[in-house]
Amino acid sequence: MDIGVAVISGLLGAGGIISFVQFMISRHDNQKNELDSIRKDLKSIKNTLDETITRVTRVELKGLIDDDPDNIEAIMQVAGYYFVDLDGNAYMHTIFEKWAEEHGQSTNWLPTLRNERSNNGKHN
Repeated sequence: MDIGVAVISGLLGAGGIISFVQFMISRHDNQKNELDSIRKDLKSIKNTLDETITRVTRVELKGLIDDDPDNIEAIMQVAGYYFVDLDGNAYMHTIFEKWAEEHGQSTNWLPTLRNERSNNGKHN
């Protein structure tokens, strides 16, 4: 084999390897970007779901207090979930405390409201 042919073959081979490595790096970066995008979308979906659960539970608690105020067991169960598990807001806190006082229920278990819950004046 001629030395010139060997050098050209070597250069083309090295270029091919470099191209292949660049392809693999690019493919890895694209997959990483896709995974990051999927993670971001899943986080957004989870946040939306959490907000929806909080809103539905708030509506359920408000409905029970307004429509069936003597259903103490159900109201206390929903209130516990709303205030303890979901960290319910000040609006329902006030309504629930008034209902609890009228129905002889203790509110000592209610969590302390957090000031940082407010987001530009909006509440959960």
